[in-house]
Amino acid sequence: MKQVIVFFVIACLFQTCAFAADTAQSPATLSPTVTQVVGDKTDAKLGAALYPKFTNFIDSSDAACQAYLEKDFTDGGLSLAPICTKSKYGSRNTGGKCLDQFVPVESLFIKNFAVPAGYRKSARLFITWTVRLEGYSKKYSVNPELCRNWYGTVSAQFPAGPVKTALYVNGKQIGADVSLEIPQAESVNIREVRPPSGGFDPTLVGTYVLTADDFPDKLLPASINLIEIRWKNETAMDIVSPKGMRNIIINMVPVTKES
Repeated sequence: MKQVIVFFVIACLFQTCAFAADTAQSPATLSPTVTQVVGDKTDAKLGAALYPKFTNFIDSSDAACQAYLEKDFTDGGLSLAPICTKSKYGSRNTGGKCLDQFVPVESLFIKNFAVPAGYRKSARLFITWTVRLEGYSKKYSVNPELCRNWYGTVSAQFPAGPVKTALYVNGKQIGADVSLEIPQAESVNIREVRPPSGGFDPTLVGTYVLTADDFPDKLLPASINLIEIRWKNETAMDIVSPKGMRNIIINMVPVTKES
């Protein structure tokens, strides 16, 4: 995936090799290497970060709880509240766990990546990751989790929002987040209708060129313990990356050999 971009960047790095040779540095004697990992065993899943927007109440039996549910969190209600919020009218359960930090994407990691001796100052690691994303509606139980004495029908809406990925090396984020806006998912009738199966599956692509400058001693480690991709959901939808539709690729390009 995205091979054209990869080959273009590698070509640019080879130009750097030629320039180094012209400036009395030893040109690289090793060929570039490609390491790829594909998440093809299971689907990767990331739970919703927010409650949905509760609206269109029918035959509502509890006016106070209805008002609380349909009011936005910023105004003191439960709509679009962080998913770990406990409803003040419910059984004190939560809709899920709040994940304020990036968490690993299943299978998208490479351990103990070796950098050849003699190239730890000059090598370029062109890292690219591709993650297919699907946003799904989620069905909630209003009674008793959110409202102990509420009966009726309510619609849950799932607005558009961002899902982010980031490159982590040895547990530390390197480079900026890469974000993709997921369009709103189909509304769900909590009383009768099961969540739809989605239907929007965009592909998020991130890239970063890892060099010696990214490390405190300005030297690539002889072995990089862990290179991984993490993600973060900021929507009311459940996010799924299907198996076989996400990968991480590292193109290691030796530039000049240190004597």
